[in-house]
Amino acid sequence: MLSFFQKKTIQQAILKEVSRGGQVFFVHNKVQNIRSLVSLIQEVCPFVSVDFLHGQEKGVAIEKKNGSFYFKKTRCFGCF
Repeated sequence: MLSFFQKKTIQQAILKEVSRGGQVFFVHNKVQNIRSLVSLIQEVCPFVSVDFLHGQEKGVAIEKKNGSFYFKKTRCFGCF
């Protein structure tokens, strides 16, 4: 789903996908404030496990986070 940034739209899309057993891949364009995006998602979807990943992280962290998403421990993934 591609949409302008609206909390309610984001919340509805994430909850719909997670409720059917799916996962969400959220693309963000600024590594500097990706933590703020994750905080916002946690605010509107407090029962959904959320994490983020960007290419400036160490290889071990990237592998661990990718594994968590792959095995559905993380349901919503924000990426730069």
